[in-house]
Amino acid sequence: MAAVGLAIGGAVALGGGSASAATTGTVQVERACSGPQLQGKPVRATFTATYSTPLFLYPPASPVQVGGSFSFPVTGFAGAATVDVDGTALLRMTDSLGRTTERPMVVYAHDLPTGAPGGYATAAVRSFTPYLPDASGSTKITVDLVDLSLTVTPVSAQGTPVGAFDTTCAGSDRWLDLPIVNGIADGIQGGDVTGITDVTATSVSLTWSRAYFVFGDIADYEVLVDGKPAGVITTGLSGTVTGLQPNTDYWFTVNARTPTGFGTGGAGPMHARTARSDKVQATYAATGGTRFASGLAGEVSGTLATTVTTSTGATAAKLELAPTTVAGNYGGVFPVSARVTLTEQAPTTGTLTAGTLTTESTVSARFDGITVFGFPVKVPATCGADGVPLRLSAAGFGQAGGTATGGYQLAKPTGCGVNGPLVSSLFSGRTSLELTLAKR
Repeated sequence: MAAVGLAIGGAVALGGGSASAATTGTVQVERACSGPQLQGKPVRATFTATYSTPLFLYPPASPVQVGGSFSFPVTGFAGAATVDVDGTALLRMTDSLGRTTERPMVVYAHDLPTGAPGGYATAAVRSFTPYLPDASGSTKITVDLVDLSLTVTPVSAQGTPVGAFDTTCAGSDRWLDLPIVNGIADGIQGGDVTGITDVTATSVSLTWSRAYFVFGDIADYEVLVDGKPAGVITTGLSGTVTGLQPNTDYWFTVNARTPTGFGTGGAGPMHARTARSDKVQATYAATGGTRFASGLAGEVSGTLATTVTTSTGATAAKLELAPTTVAGNYGGVFPVSARVTLTEQAPTTGTLTAGTLTTESTVSARFDGITVFGFPVKVPATCGADGVPLRLSAAGFGQAGGTATGGYQLAKPTGCGVNGPLVSSLFSGRTSLELTLAKR
């Protein structure tokens, strides 16, 4: 007779407590599996559990028995008299707060005869439900049966394996939808939020009272924001929640938890509104011109994106300038043109104080497309300079923008090959830059 079983590990069972009703939950799955050995035939399974509702999470109760069947395609295994199947069925448990826990359910089905009628061997299932995760503060838990991960071993009439392979049968089917009662919370006293100690635009610091558990010890405290975990778990009596939105209302509670992970689900609560952001962001269209010491000049365009901290005037920015074509008569005689590309290499920093914006960028300068008398002058792609400080200043700068002037200094371009002396004579020295910044 074929042997089939399912097993699960954990701490607190699905079931027990004071039952108000008996409900039967059944899931039927039909899954296509990977690999050519199964010839495209799906695996089929039915799992049934009868449980009491609502379920009490404390104290722990006996597991709920599972019945049902497991059917497996057993044709196409040359030289095999039976087939053994071992693996896991992954169960995904989600509570009403959106917390998800995944636990494997062991699956084994041995001695499935390859000559079964219809090409499928079917055996009965006798097992137990999985154990519940922590669902503090939740009102229900749903259980979905997701991927099956199986190892299939065909076995000869002499009991010798004739090859094994792994297969995955992906999918997701709802099995159980369980209303729950967290009786453990009745044994926890305290853990109430007692004060908001600091509020910024993106964070709130709070304190709470010590909690006591009549059945044992309190292990830690979990902060909840608007009823959902905020990622702050501590054994102390204070914490700071970060990553909040400016100028927004929030409610804070604290979930005092036992060593098994169960808790009050959120005591408190206390309200706080985050501060208005002191960071002002703006993007400016930049247009203007540039002039080299050699007399080459051209029009410049790009953008300057700024973030100003109004309390300090500190400014973070990103300067992006399009490649610029410059031209002129070198020495007043030779017509020359070239393309200049400036690329920001590090974040632009600066200040906005008393209406004057100052910025400093570190850029790379690259020169190409050089012509003299219309004849191209070849230079490598490396021709230019790195780590060049570019400084700008704009007096009378406001929300609408302003005019920034400044520039950069090149001692001597490098990486320009045999035409390095010509490039150096064209681009070395002080280069001026004037940009009109208009808010987009």
